[in-house]
Amino acid sequence: MAHDLGTNNNRMTRLITNVEQFTLAELYKISDLLDVDYKTIFSLAHTQHFGNDKRGKKKP
Repeated sequence: MAHDLGTNNNRMTRLITNVEQFTLAELYKISDLLDVDYKTIFSLAHTQHFGNDKRGKKKP
C-alpha cells in the first residue's frame, strides 16, 4: 500500500501509528484501493485518533 500511496514503508508505518498525519488525499486513495467508502475510512481514522487520545481520562 505504501507504494500505491507514493510513500516509503517507514512513513507508512509512522502513519499507521499516528493516523492524524494522514492527508485527506491519502485517506481517499486508501478507500479507493480497498474499494471501501471514503466515509468509512475517515471514520476509522477518526476513531483511531481520538480513541488513542482518551488514555486515562475520566468522565466528570
